[in-house]
Amino acid sequence: MDQSIDQKTPARAWGMLAISYIASWAAALAQFKVPALADSLIPAVIFGAAGGDPVLINTYFGLLMSALTIIALVLAFPASYISNKIGLKNTVLFSVVCLLIGTAMAVPDNFALLMAGRFLEGIGIGLIGVVGPSCVAIWFPIKTRGTAMAIWATWVPLAIIVAFPLGPILAHTSIGYHGLYYVCIAIDVIAFVLFAAFFKLPEGAKRDNEAVNFKDGWKYLKSPTLWVICIIFFCYNFLQLGAFSNFYSVFLTENGWSALDANNVVSACYGLGIVTAVLGGIAYDRIKKKHYLWVFSFVLWIIGLLIMFQTGDNMAVTVWIGFVLITAICGGVAAASLRPAAAASVPNTALGATMSMGLLQVFQNLGGAVGSPLYGAVSGSMGYGAAGHILLIPLCVVAVILSVILGNKALNKKQDALMAEWEGEIKAAREPERVSE
Repeated sequence: MDQSIDQKTPARAWGMLAISYIASWAAALAQFKVPALADSLIPAVIFGAAGGDPVLINTYFGLLMSALTIIALVLAFPASYISNKIGLKNTVLFSVVCLLIGTAMAVPDNFALLMAGRFLEGIGIGLIGVVGPSCVAIWFPIKTRGTAMAIWATWVPLAIIVAFPLGPILAHTSIGYHGLYYVCIAIDVIAFVLFAAFFKLPEGAKRDNEAVNFKDGWKYLKSPTLWVICIIFFCYNFLQLGAFSNFYSVFLTENGWSALDANNVVSACYGLGIVTAVLGGIAYDRIKKKHYLWVFSFVLWIIGLLIMFQTGDNMAVTVWIGFVLITAICGGVAAASLRPAAAASVPNTALGATMSMGLLQVFQNLGGAVGSPLYGAVSGSMGYGAAGHILLIPLCVVAVILSVILGNKALNKKQDALMAEWEGEIKAAREPERVSE
C-alpha cells in the first residue's frame, strides 16, 4: 500500500503544517471574535438594530454565530469539488480573502454589513475546515500524520484562548471593539502572503489529482471505517461543542460562580486541551489498535459526567477534575486522533483527503447544531446533571460501542480490500502505458 508505515516524512512537511496552521487559525479567530466581543457588539451594533427588544437582541446575536455553522455545513462537499477544480492552495487563498473582506465589512457599526460579513467569513471558515486539514494530511505518511493533525487540531482552542481575553482588553482602549477586527485583518494578510509564497503540494500530488475526476471521489464514501469514525465524531462534537462549550459556564454562574471565574474554567479546559491534543496525536502514531483511544476517551467522559455537575461544598473539586481535567483529556485525544483516522480510511491524495474531511465536517457541524438546542432543551426542563445522565452518557456508550466495532476483523478486512482496490486504480491512472501493455 502507498500509505506504508515505513514512509519517511519529508522535511518540508513541517513547514507546510506551520503555514496551513496559520491560515486555519486565522479562520478560527474570525469565528470566535464575535462571542469574545459580545459585551461590546450588543450595545454598539445589535441593540439599535433590534430596537432594544431583548428577544430580537438574542436572536440577532445567535444569527451571527449560526450563519457560520450553516455555511460550513453547506460547503462541506462543495469544498472538495472546489479544491479538486482549482487546487488546495488556491482554495485556501480564496478562503483567506473571504475572511479578510468579511471582517473588513464589519468594521462600520452597521448590523446589515456585520451580518453580510459573517456569511462571507462563513465561506472562508467552511472551506478551510475541509481543505486546511487536507493540506496537512497529504504531506504526512501514516507514522507521523497523527502528530501533525493533532497540532493542526489546536487551531480552534488557541483561537478561543487568544480571542476571549484579547477582545475585551482591546475593546476598552480608544480603538474600541474594532481592535480585535483589525488584529484579524492583519493576521489574514500575513496568512495570505505566507501561503501564497511558500505552500506547495508534495511531489506527485498534483498529477494524482489530475488523474481522477471529482465524481471518482464519491466512491471513497463507501469506506465503512470512515462512516463509523464520522458518527463517533458527531458524538464528540455533540458533547464538546453542543453541550460543554455552550452550557458549562452557564451551569457555573447559575450555581454562584462569577462570570469571570466561569469563563476561566472553560478557558483552562481549552488551554489544557491543546497539550492533550498533541499528546493524543503522538499516541495515535504509536498505538497499533487506534480504536482503544476512543474507547478510553468516552469511558473517561462517562466518569466525568457522573461528577462534573455536582454542587455543594466540594463543587470546586468536581469542576476542576470532572470537567476541566477529564474533558481536556477526552476532547484533546478524540479531536487529535479522529481526523487522521478519517484521512487514513481513504487513499492519501488531495481528492481523498478533501472527501474524508468533507464528510467529517458534515458530522462535526451536525453534532454542534443538534447538540446545542437538544441539550439546552433537556437541561432547561430537567437540570444540567440530569440531562448529562439521560442524554450525554448514553451518547458516550454509543461512541464506545462504535469504537469497539472499529476493531472488528471483518470490518478491517473489508476496509483493506477497498483501499487496495482504490490504490490500484490510482496507480493505473498514474501509469496508463503499463495498463495498455
